[in-house]
Amino acid sequence: MINKILYIDIETDKNGKIKDVGALFNGQELHESQLAKIERWINEAEYVCGHNIVAHDIPFLEKALGHDLFRNKKIVDTLLWSPLLFSDNPYHKLVKGYKIVNDSDYNNPLSDCKLTKQLLIDELNKFSELDPVIQQIYARLLYSSEAYAGFLEILNFKINNFDAAIEIGDYVKNKICDEADIPKLVHESPIELAYAFRS
Repeated sequence: MINKILYIDIETDKNGKIKDVGALFNGQELHESQLAKIERWINEAEYVCGHNIVAHDIPFLEKALGHDLFRNKKIVDTLLWSPLLFSDNPYHKLVKGYKIVNDSDYNNPLSDCKLTKQLLIDELNKFSELDPVIQQIYARLLYSSEAYAGFLEILNFKINNFDAAIEIGDYVKNKICDEADIPKLVHESPIELAYAFRS
């Protein structure tokens, strides 16, 4: 499954125009400024993965190539999952080793795709190591969001039929105010609750 995911990263200029594209797909690499090949790969892919892809790459690519570009695609954003799975880290940007020697070097989108692929593997492994109750809580809170569901689908994760509010209440007992309306938070702010309940 991990080899069937399209990894993408784009660089834009100060005017918001795409100036450089990197991608990994089916064992192939792409690094160019033209968009024809990346458009074809997006059309062929089932999963599309990137780091901050929801807020950055997807909007710019949709603006350039059309708003239907990602329709029916399963999106995996490693930036969104990083704070959930590696909450002890002080920041969640990609650690770009190729810039350590010379930080003035421009961002390399193909190199960033490779870093994102490794980060996704690390995240999938980390999720698999979590307590099964925590896995279920995250899944229950996040599965209805397209920005998070793709990650769970890669894992073929099965959500049990349980009450997330009760499970969260048991988990945070004596850690938060007893008057906290957890069922309301589960219903109205599930994503925010997912980030908060383990912090």
